[in-house]
Amino acid sequence: MVEDLLFDTRLKHEITQQYEHDETKYICVESGGKEAVMHFTRSTGGSSANLICGVSQLGKYYLGYFSKLGVDHISKWLIEDLLAFGINTDGIVIEKEQFISPGASAIITDTKTKDRSILTYRGIGDEIDVKDVQAKEDYLRNAEWHTISSFSNLDAYHALERILEIEKENDIKLFFAPSMSIIGPLLDETLEIIRQAYLVALNDVEAKMLVGTKDLIKAAEKIQNLGPDFVLITRGKQGLLGIDNRKIYTTDRIYRVAVRNTVGAGDASAAAFWHFWRKGVDKPALLSRISAAGGIKVRLSGAKAGLATEGEIEKLIRDEGEISVQTINR
Repeated sequence: MVEDLLFDTRLKHEITQQYEHDETKYICVESGGKEAVMHFTRSTGGSSANLICGVSQLGKYYLGYFSKLGVDHISKWLIEDLLAFGINTDGIVIEKEQFISPGASAIITDTKTKDRSILTYRGIGDEIDVKDVQAKEDYLRNAEWHTISSFSNLDAYHALERILEIEKENDIKLFFAPSMSIIGPLLDETLEIIRQAYLVALNDVEAKMLVGTKDLIKAAEKIQNLGPDFVLITRGKQGLLGIDNRKIYTTDRIYRVAVRNTVGAGDASAAAFWHFWRKGVDKPALLSRISAAGGIKVRLSGAKAGLATEGEIEKLIRDEGEISVQTINR
């Protein structure tokens, strides 16, 4: 869990590079230059916290959070935010022996593209080790599902290995939403976690990097073949791709809304994915609801602003209709 600092700017310089299959955009500030910030906000964030807060808006669940924070005022503020979303914080390890700041992310969004770049300081959350897991083992065992999101070093991974053992021992299902901060430095370890995961959610860039291919369908198949029941891949404006061991499901569009910016859209989509999967909706309806949750989220700026309720998702679908889903047999 981190503090998010969001800067909306109207950048004059944007580089677009065309590769063989994909267009890559760079939000840039010229060296030595200055850019005016049009809007600035401060909020709590971090993909794992955004995801669990998104779930809290969708249904009545008993939700808990395992992480590590300090005794500073920002850590206190982060905990208060989780409590405001009805999330139990007894699983948070409080480090009292030394002062290590919690994480922080500077999120720079371009008002033209509505997209963002993120500069992240991992902070004390990246100091989680096996002893921290051992201190909260009873808390971690008392769950039907776990979700794992952000870590970026081997000490944290060794702590997660113990969490994976707890899941096996207690038949706890794993929902894994890996990010580039994990995939980049710890590729093999990320693949190992996917082998135990029940559900996996990631974006198209992450999926291609994870298995080393530019073909998204092949990437999806390779990831699902590792073991998950279902893999969701978000593709921005191009829609969604889902895959199980029998079929591939794709949409070619998203719900058209007035986009403020895309911060937190992936986490909101992942929250809807877990919620509606658990409710047992069929796969086409699942993809429509995931898309609607993402569409509702991007209307507002901020990682947690605009997190959808189930009622809001269903209303958007009633107003706009179900998104068409194409299926391909594997």
